[in-house]
Amino acid sequence: MKHPLPPRRIFAAFFQLSLVAALASTATAANWPGWRGPDGNGVSPEKKIPVKWSATENVRWKVPLTERGNSTPVVWGGRVFLAQNSGQERTVMCFDRGAGKLLWQKGVKYTEKEETHESNPYCSASVVTDGERVIAWFGSAGAVCYDMDGKEIWRRDLGKQSHGWGYGSSPLLYGDLCIVYHGPGPGASLLALSKWNGTTTWKVEEPPIENRKRTDGFKGQEPGMVGTFSSPVVVYAAGRDELIMSFPQQMRAYDPKTGKELWRCDGLNELI
Repeated sequence: MKHPLPPRRIFAAFFQLSLVAALASTATAANWPGWRGPDGNGVSPEKKIPVKWSATENVRWKVPLTERGNSTPVVWGGRVFLAQNSGQERTVMCFDRGAGKLLWQKGVKYTEKEETHESNPYCSASVVTDGERVIAWFGSAGAVCYDMDGKEIWRRDLGKQSHGWGYGSSPLLYGDLCIVYHGPGPGASLLALSKWNGTTTWKVEEPPIENRKRTDGFKGQEPGMVGTFSSPVVVYAAGRDELIMSFPQQMRAYDPKTGKELWRCDGLNELI
């Protein structure tokens, strides 16, 4: 049985990167440093921005892209960054925010065959930046960090990522750490990498699933398709920062500095 991926950040339907005028107008506008914005909640602090768009209305520039993609652009200062597959390379593209000019494109070659869903092309994870470095996670091709001019700072091979629907979780920056969910699939784990050199600060394995009857489209086909495409997020609660991650069947919270589990909550689906 084939099931489509749930609606998510489908991007580049016509293989074009388009930014509205409010986003591209000045370098003084707010940064959008990663998936779901500066606070990880999808909310922008910008005021008086356009709320209507067409092929021409409130569009400053358009740039054709070579491939489909589910990653979203991130913005810092006068630069826009996007993850894009290009042949046998998984790349980060850097554009001038004001005019859309491609400033640089750097990537990692990966030639092995890798499964994914037909609606989930490679490079579906958004990159993340702190204004000094840009970090991308490319599934089996690993994690890679560049400076703002495209010079590679470090690269990490995190092992094979294998799942019939590919991957979709975006990395998160927290202090000196880059939090990466390396999954779904065998050996899936949540890792904190040093943003300076890519070494592992802590790592927790994805919790095992319990065999139980499903209520979704895989009812009667247990265990069916299992996996999470969620991105980790940090929230401030009860006087502390909590790193929240939705896994199959449960949500868990960790201390983002150490990886120590803070709490867990059962009741989620097997497919997140």
